[in-house]
Amino acid sequence: MAFLLFWFPESPEDYKLSEMGGELELAIEQSTISGSPSHFILRLSGYATPANHAILTKAFQKVQDDLAQIPEPGGGVILDFKRLESVGSSCVGAMLSMSRNLQKAERRVVLAEVSPAILQILDMLQLRDLFPDFETEAQAHAALKTAI
Repeated sequence: MAFLLFWFPESPEDYKLSEMGGELELAIEQSTISGSPSHFILRLSGYATPANHAILTKAFQKVQDDLAQIPEPGGGVILDFKRLESVGSSCVGAMLSMSRNLQKAERRVVLAEVSPAILQILDMLQLRDLFPDFETEAQAHAALKTAI
């Protein structure tokens, strides 16, 4: 069973969407650091498996739709994998789809705080070039400041 909580505050900087389903928890935050393009942070924890693929796909689509509403160029999505234990093929497929769609809009997807096990999966799939990874969230924020 999954539940969905939307919170629409007065300012877009405080935008949050949180969802928990099965073994995956995620939170979406909009980040507007002064002097940087707007971007979103998806914080995932648990296990990204085919069982919760629909939740993950829905969250990825929500972020893409919200980014499309921001007129300023640049920015993108930080996938914070600090608490993600494993990633299945359905999650990787959703990541690829989101990355492809955001690249068309000259935006990027970057990863932050990825475990060695997940990096090994991305290496085996030869996707490390497509999804730059950074040791810290601050480094990922800085990477989104640069043009695609």
